[in-house]
Amino acid sequence: MSSFMRRLVSLLLLPILLDFFPIFTSASPAPSPAPTTPKVFQSRSVRQAAANVNDTQILQFALALEYVENVFYNGYLDKFDDAAFAQAGYPPWVRKRFMQLVEHENTHVVFLKGVLGADAPLPCEYQYPVTTPQEFVTLAGVFEGGATAAYLGYANLLQDPDHITSAGSIVITECVCPSVSSLPLFSRFPSPSVIIIGIKEALLISHPIRSRHAAWIQSAVEKGAAWSTSFGTPLSLNNVYTLLSTFVVSCPSSNPVLPFRIFPQLAISPASPLPGSSISLAFNATAASNTGNSSTDAQQFLAIFSGLDTTFVPISTSTSTSADGNTTIVNTALIPDTLQGTAYAVVTNSDALPVTDATTLTGPAIFIFPLPSDAINSQ
Repeated sequence: MSSFMRRLVSLLLLPILLDFFPIFTSASPAPSPAPTTPKVFQSRSVRQAAANVNDTQILQFALALEYVENVFYNGYLDKFDDAAFAQAGYPPWVRKRFMQLVEHENTHVVFLKGVLGADAPLPCEYQYPVTTPQEFVTLAGVFEGGATAAYLGYANLLQDPDHITSAGSIVITECVCPSVSSLPLFSRFPSPSVIIIGIKEALLISHPIRSRHAAWIQSAVEKGAAWSTSFGTPLSLNNVYTLLSTFVVSCPSSNPVLPFRIFPQLAISPASPLPGSSISLAFNATAASNTGNSSTDAQQFLAIFSGLDTTFVPISTSTSTSADGNTTIVNTALIPDTLQGTAYAVVTNSDALPVTDATTLTGPAIFIFPLPSDAINSQ
């Protein structure tokens, strides 16, 4: 993996210093005052589930997601002109397609702001680990893959049929779907207002759902695979919220507080492991235990999400003493040798399915494994 990917994974996974990125501050009681968490990316007590959210809060989440991407695309496409892309080795059509893509993102922002009206949050200040067009392209692929999982995660929580239809329209733009309206499973649905539920069912049954944007970036631009497994990998809203928060520096004080968790960060070493290799895991055990999900001395697992499969790997814990007498806790896990493409992982207190926010302690971490064209990809 390139040095940029190592830096990207590190940004996404390494614990962020609270005095630099205070967004990981929990609302749970603390022995000393904690930095103020920027709103929109501020979470309520991590013990509180996000099951009773309303449509407005879900659409505010969607707009927060769109802002992260929108600022990213507009900023770096202004910074990297045609000449910069050409110097980086890309043909002229690559940046032109990205310009079309940013039009989609701009439209999504305008649309969601129109739906929310006075309840629309303002964009935050963001930081991205990008200095070259190549790094821009790679991070764009990461964003687009996560966006599809996010929309699929929140759309089934919406109550208003018009909101469901709107979310479905964005998902259809974001994902690679067959002609879903012609599938037999849609014959039971009386109107397009429930099409998003049908799309989710299609994912679970047999049809891989991938972001059209991500597929184009990963295959046409980066000359890699446009998919990872036979199915897309869904993530919970809290997991997506945690990933997005790593790019946030600060937010306007007028933004609403959303009822989503920001889990403690999970760092992996090496940053780009190979399937079948052993990795080290670093996370704040105290912060993880403050989720109310586990004690620090209980058996923990690395739950790896790949497609619709979840693999539990026991985490081995030992101690290491340095020459000066300092003791460090060392957590290790063995990565399965069958993983391909993009996968996500969280630390859990249980190896029982399903993995829920109640059993999640940290993460998620992002893995990007090789997927050569001659590999068997029947997972």
